[in-house]
Amino acid sequence: MSASHNRIVLKGRCHHKEGVADSAISPGMDIAMAADGKFDPNQAKRGAAAGPVMIAKEDGLQGKSIDDAYATDDIVFYYMPSSGDEVNLLVKDGQTIAVGDLLIGEGTGTGLWVELSAGAVTQLTSITTAVTVSTVTGTITTVSSTLAGAAETTFQVNNTLVEAGDVVSVSIQSTASAGSPMVFVSAVAAGSFKITISNLHATAALNNTLTIGFAIVGKNGKASFKALEALSPSGANGFVRAERV
Repeated sequence: MSASHNRIVLKGRCHHKEGVADSAISPGMDIAMAADGKFDPNQAKRGAAAGPVMIAKEDGLQGKSIDDAYATDDIVFYYMPSSGDEVNLLVKDGQTIAVGDLLIGEGTGTGLWVELSAGAVTQLTSITTAVTVSTVTGTITTVSSTLAGAAETTFQVNNTLVEAGDVVSVSIQSTASAGSPMVFVSAVAAGSFKITISNLHATAALNNTLTIGFAIVGKNGKASFKALEALSPSGANGFVRAERV
């Protein structure tokens, strides 16, 4: 799907470079250097561990457009944007992008960009059952807990955006439970964190669900771009004009 401007770099004064494609690459993709020194669609989540941001450009020297992909062993032209630069990003189909949304590299080898949105998940089975929600912020609704007074319990949150050393903040957003519930993060590891629920009441047990909010502190700062235009799902990957943050 062609963008309104038939080029990737719309505004910028940073580094234009070139390398050799290790596989098929489309302009607008998030790319990274492989172990062999060639370039592939990025495999890593676009964050602190993903290295510098590199965006594949169109091959203007060959008269190609942003709709023309590079083949394996082609010379691939790319751009390393700095804050305030504007580019066209190739966004994964199915994303509903609004102006101002934060975008991050998907990091699964597609090279595509996705919205860095809030998420929500509901816990099943028991208060110790793990949940999975891979967003920077969001809410977790627990099962109805019967945690006794002066007791604690812990469950794991699987989140692929969490890196070792990240700070994760949690708080109770709402509850109608008896007792005196409090929540805190008791462990953080690559790909997950643990929430401990403590009932501070001496005798009264919990008797309802908790809605817990979470945020990976500072992770929004690891988002690579802010959308400058909207995009609706169209059945194909599409370009979005975005600003480097």
